[in-house]
Amino acid sequence: MVDLEITDERLQQEIDEKKHAEEELQGSEGEYRRLFEYSNDIIVRVDKFGKVLNVNNRLEEMLGFTPEEVIGKYFFNLGILGKRDLPRIVDLFKKTIRKGMTRDKAGRFLDKVELELRDKKGNLIFVETSTTILKKEGKIEGFLTSIRDITESKQAKEKLKASEEKYCTLVEKGNDGIIILQDNVLKYVNSIICTMTGFTKEELIGKPFLNYTTPEYQK
Repeated sequence: MVDLEITDERLQQEIDEKKHAEEELQGSEGEYRRLFEYSNDIIVRVDKFGKVLNVNNRLEEMLGFTPEEVIGKYFFNLGILGKRDLPRIVDLFKKTIRKGMTRDKAGRFLDKVELELRDKKGNLIFVETSTTILKKEGKIEGFLTSIRDITESKQAKEKLKASEEKYCTLVEKGNDGIIILQDNVLKYVNSIICTMTGFTKEELIGKPFLNYTTPEYQK
């Protein structure tokens, strides 16, 4: 009788533990589903052959494709990856599957890659991807990738760079000598200053401005 009671208690304990584990699993799955669906990034899962297994609705918002249009298809056949990036991504994908390598030919890591994508209308979209390798019993099963739209920041950087280059061209090719001082130290001189003084930029930049003035001025 005592043994039966102990067995019942153990059985009930096992049932309670199993129920608790199932509740935790459901909670985790629910949290994962919320993160998956409401992420600001595209989240896509592919198998080890490159077939799309799942993708969230952010795909349609960013690129114009519905999940149904890409699930079950191979990512390298979708026409989304730009022609410049497609060969290196396919090469990296194959090397990762074969050898577990996580760098492309240029030494760039798989988990932080900037790519050019094309949306459904053919517009160019700049993105940054972050990829996690999915394994089971030590063997690669597939990949989980988040794709973030960085088009605006990329374009802003390019505009800033173009503006800086234009400014530098005007400064360098103008008719006036230009210097930039900080705490009376020469931080920049253009070519006209070098022509006027006979000094090179290397001889001037980083030196006190007073070193190149007349004794009267230094007083």
